[in-house]
Amino acid sequence: MVHYAATGDRFEHLDFEEAVLRCDYASFGTETAFVDVWGILFHLREHPLPPDVLPPDWKQNDTLAFHAGWSRLTLGGLTGVHIRVYPYAPSFGPAAPFLDSGEGSPCVEYVRGVIPSGVKPDELYSVLKHPYEMYSVLEHPYGHASVVLDAHREVTLQFRASDLVPLQNYSAEPSRYGWWENGRMKSFNG
Repeated sequence: MVHYAATGDRFEHLDFEEAVLRCDYASFGTETAFVDVWGILFHLREHPLPPDVLPPDWKQNDTLAFHAGWSRLTLGGLTGVHIRVYPYAPSFGPAAPFLDSGEGSPCVEYVRGVIPSGVKPDELYSVLKHPYEMYSVLEHPYGHASVVLDAHREVTLQFRASDLVPLQNYSAEPSRYGWWENGRMKSFNG
């Protein structure tokens, strides 16, 4: 199990663009928050992982690593949570995609801690002191989300190095490495 220090600016090294987040909402009422993440991306050229973390057959020209498994993000000293979700909605129209993006539909908002309810997105950072942002898909409620956690202590990411694959492998075979087929019925096992 790899323990990646992600406090402060190091959190910016993590890319949640392809990820699915599973929040432990019960932990949001404590000082330590837990968010499980499937599909986090590591940009190896800009922020290399230690050589012993990558599989031995890793090619040097593979500069994006996709984590095809659950990892656990732990944020210490939690003081606030702000989640805004645009739920995906089924659509059965003749030319419509099965799942709509949710744009234009009402959003679901979850606020806890020092963040006043109803705070506008452009005012959020005037309230937060140590924000950690993730824009991704949220597993429950299922939709595109903005998740911001305010935490003033150590932030770590635990993951299995054996679950790292080049992003091009995931792109070529999403059913082999993606959350829908592989992650929905599993959980982080650290």
